[in-house]
Amino acid sequence: MTKADSDELTTLDQLLEWQDAGGINPFYDYQAVTMYEVCKYLVLWPLGLARLVLLLVWLLVCNTIAWLLLCCLGDGSKKPNTSCHLLIVRIFQRVLARGMLFCLGFFWIEVKGEAIREQTEDGKRLVIVSAPHCNFVDGLIVICAGVAVSPVAMHWVSKLPLLGSVFTLTQGIKVVRGGGVTALIQERVESPTLNSPPMIFPEGTTGNGRCLMQFKSGAFVAGAPVQPVVLGYPSCSYAATWSTASLQTLLARTMCQVFNRATVQVLPVVIPTEADLADPKVYARRVMEMMSGENMPMVPVSHSLCPEYLEKHGHLSPVFTCVPVSSGKTRVRPAS
Repeated sequence: MTKADSDELTTLDQLLEWQDAGGINPFYDYQAVTMYEVCKYLVLWPLGLARLVLLLVWLLVCNTIAWLLLCCLGDGSKKPNTSCHLLIVRIFQRVLARGMLFCLGFFWIEVKGEAIREQTEDGKRLVIVSAPHCNFVDGLIVICAGVAVSPVAMHWVSKLPLLGSVFTLTQGIKVVRGGGVTALIQERVESPTLNSPPMIFPEGTTGNGRCLMQFKSGAFVAGAPVQPVVLGYPSCSYAATWSTASLQTLLARTMCQVFNRATVQVLPVVIPTEADLADPKVYARRVMEMMSGENMPMVPVSHSLCPEYLEKHGHLSPVFTCVPVSSGKTRVRPAS
């Protein structure tokens, strides 16, 4: 079930009508907690607890190593990165990501299509565009698929106790809500210094992974070529996606599975045309259409409806823990 751009879902009433008519609501959690899953929790909670402890220890170790590397190498903001600097950061990022995914039960990642590229054949730096944005491990999945990246995240991520030094070392791009990400991405793409390509999630929020939400055009204003990457979390029981459930629920359901699966579909690089450069919305739409498919339809709903939906209708999702979201807040912390 698809809609034209003219039928964009801009209000909650339109979104609910769309869902009642059989359309996919990206903010609705379709994964009910079944009796099988309850029994699984009762049996596997020691495994989940052990994984949580291992994850915290791993993050503590990696953040300490990142702090030491920052002291020795710097963050690359005051002097150009050398190829040796970049190699060390890439190895560290790959080891960090693989270790975190192991702690979360992601033992293998299936990569389909082409190898992820960092630049075009004529040397232009790419922007890695990943969708659908399902949870907090999406970036780790992309890294383990074979590329080092500069993650784009809210500015407060750099201040988190177990992630701050890691984010700074990997030259993460800090975004302030309400501030434009376009200039930051364009500066990184055009920078003459050596650094990893920026990675963005153009939907702007996480969803249930069953469709593509409308892409924000800000990341496409720079007019840089993009490397599209489609993520998936196939599972016969629970797919690790984050829509209405709390972070605690997501972690519990993910860690109490014997294993989790992830797939990465790497599509051909998209080079912007003159029409794309003239209108970033056209560019975003073309990339979105390329990433969509029979099992990944496009739903013309903006991420801006997510907080309001969670506050007023999050309780309708068939999960035992939903999160009421008051004005100006996200599922993680105040949006400042």
